[in-house]
Amino acid sequence: MLDSLESALTSKQPFHLGVSSFGPVPSETVKIGKISTTHQILGSGDFNGDGNIDILIQDTTTGGITVWYMDGTTYVGSDRLATVPASLHVCGAGDFNGDGKPDIILQDTVTGERKIWLMDGKNHDSTVTVGTLPVEWQIVD
Repeated sequence: MLDSLESALTSKQPFHLGVSSFGPVPSETVKIGKISTTHQILGSGDFNGDGNIDILIQDTTTGGITVWYMDGTTYVGSDRLATVPASLHVCGAGDFNGDGKPDIILQDTVTGERKIWLMDGKNHDSTVTVGTLPVEWQIVD
């Protein structure tokens, strides 16, 4: 993987860092609710430890980061995790420190800094800065 990353960095080509997998495409669609057009679904993971995948959402106007708690395809509640500056965008979620809990990866669209919020469920435990890249580069999941 490091050879691929080095090649992507030197060639300025897109690089995919897979931090989650979703399996096969479902055969049907289930409506789970509505969100504002200023909100984006940017990740998923089991943020409350109930064994169900939850949905990570960011409000692009306010910077608010919210998790929707799910029970399968049923919405059961939500928590606002944080509000960040408008330049800080959630890129996805994955277990980056191996503790079995989802963490959140963010990128700053002004400075190019990338960071990982190590999470303890819905609580932000600590931050790891993973580097700075040109702002034209985006982390994709």
